[in-house]
Amino acid sequence: TSALKLAGWTIIGVLAIIVATAFMNSWTMGRAITNRIGRLLDGAMVIGEGNLDHRIEIKGDDEFVDLSEAFNAMAVKLCGSYHDLEKKIEERKQAEEKLLEIAAELQASNTELDDSRRAAINLMEDALDARKQTDEAAVALRESHKQTEADRRRLEAILETIPVGVVMIEAGTNRFSLINRRAAEIYGTDYEGVD
Repeated sequence: TSALKLAGWTIIGVLAIIVATAFMNSWTMGRAITNRIGRLLDGAMVIGEGNLDHRIEIKGDDEFVDLSEAFNAMAVKLCGSYHDLEKKIEERKQAEEKLLEIAAELQASNTELDDSRRAAINLMEDALDARKQTDEAAVALRESHKQTEADRRRLEAILETIPVGVVMIEAGTNRFSLINRRAAEIYGTDYEGVD
């Protein structure tokens, strides 16, 4: 029975060593896994806060290394996308500023064209008014000429019928500008009618 007791205690000792080894191994592995997960979580939070240049450093040859490399690759891609976005935003901002400049230039050109159009319309209206005034003046001149011609014919008729001689001499030339028949007889000059 003592051999049996010894074998029982040996089995219990071996089992205790196995359980202690398993517990130590589990505790060590748990700490290593917890440490690696904590480093992954901390790195993901730093990247999530916008520090895209941060890299997660985990050594080894397990899935945690693959996961940290995936996070690092994602951060590199996000950083590139972020820089591309900043560049596109800057390009769009410059394009928008250029469009605003062009819009301002177009507005100024439109204003200038409107001013020129108004000036041209005013000039045309002035020209039409001048033309109307010229036409009215020409009509008035023709009427005045008709009236003058009628007055001249009446004067001529009167001068031809009166028995007195009438003469008009052009100033500075001593030439007759008007002479009636009776004055021509008095002065002994040729009479060809009143000019």
